[in-house]
Order: sequence, then structure tokens, then C-alpha cells
Amino acid sequence: MISTSTIVDVIPQLATVQGAKVLDIGSGVGGLVRALIKQGGNVFGIEPNPANVVLSQQSDPEHADHYKVAGAEGLPFENGEFDLVVFSNSLHHVPVDLQHLGMQEAARVLKNGGQAIVAEPVPLGAHFNLSQPMEDETDVRNAALAAILDTANHGLGVEQETSFIRATPYASFDDYHKAMILVDPAREQAFVERGDALRENFVKYARMDGGISIFDQEIRVHLLRKAE
Repeated sequence: MISTSTIVDVIPQLATVQGAKVLDIGSGVGGLVRALIKQGGNVFGIEPNPANVVLSQQSDPEHADHYKVAGAEGLPFENGEFDLVVFSNSLHHVPVDLQHLGMQEAARVLKNGGQAIVAEPVPLGAHFNLSQPMEDETDVRNAALAAILDTANHGLGVEQETSFIRATPYASFDDYHKAMILVDPAREQAFVERGDALRENFVKYARMDGGISIFDQEIRVHLLRKAE
């Protein structure tokens, strides 16, 4: 296991970013895309939430055309365009019946010999426990793992498996609330219906550091490669 880290630090330990054409599948508000551009990559992001794509473009106007609205199951790119494809905490957000297709699409847009990094949260740990009253992601996370390991279906061979601990800080429960809604606005209903349980978990599972609530989460990372 890699020590406490972030996906931004882990990716260059596993693959070459400098000079590579990279696709971030499920790019959210574009933070990983911008970070990998700083590392020298020619990076693109696809994200199914149009509002997040607009925020990405506003935060990175120089590369506004690098952010597109799309789902993992239908990538708007030609075969063999990319050296590296990344799913960072995103494959389990793809509908379960489309996760295998998402992996097939990742393989399709990779060059021969290209690599894919798929980072997925393990269904255990403080951050997982915190969010249980909002949504139990045990089944979807396990389904995502099955899709990753279904190499006969997508044709990408597993080169390496590792993990790291992601420490997520929240200044307050309200900050946690905002972060969760940004990922999926439909979660608001859970905060209305089960807000008390979420507040209890926020206190129960936090690791305090200088007045900031920290929630640790193990992230399992698979490095895969498309055959030459």
C-alpha cells in the first residue's frame, strides 16, 4: 500500500504523464485534469453533469474545449486516441449495467500499449461509514471491481494492484454536505430525510486535526494495459 496520498501524487508513480495524451473519465469540476496538465500532460475530461463541465471550463478557460459532457459508456473520441485513461473515484458512479461498457470504451480509446488507471474506494473505512445513511455503495463498488477485473470482456490486462489512504478534510458538516451535493444533487433528499444520522456519523468517524474533521478512505488502484 502507498502511504496517505492523493490520486494526483499516485498517477505519476504508475504511468508517464509528461507528454502523454490523457483522458479523465468522470472529471467532476476538473481538478484532476488541471493537476495533470500542470504535470505536462495533454489532458481531457468527460463528465455527465453539464453544470460541472461549465464549472471546469470557467476554472480553466485556456483549455475550455478539453471538457466535454459525456458518460463513460459513450466516449466522444476516436479509437486509439489516448496514451492514458483514468477513472478516479468514478467507475462506481456509472450505472451498474453500463460499467462493463465503460471499461470497453476506455480500452477502445487507448492506443495499443496504452494504460488505464482505475482508482476506486473500498467499501470500508471512516468516509464510507460516514456516508452510509446517505447511500450504501457496497454493491456498486463491488460491481465496479468486478468490471475492472473482467479482462476477458474489455481486453485490458492487469499490470499492478495497489492502494493508498485518501484523507478527506471538511471544515464543517456544511462543507461535507456541499461536497456531496456537488457530486450528485439527488443526494439532497437524503440530507433532508437522514440529516441527523449523517451529523452523528460526522462526529463519530472524524479524525480531528487542528479543528478540521478528517475522514480516511482506502482507495484501491488498478493499473491496466492494452496489448501492443
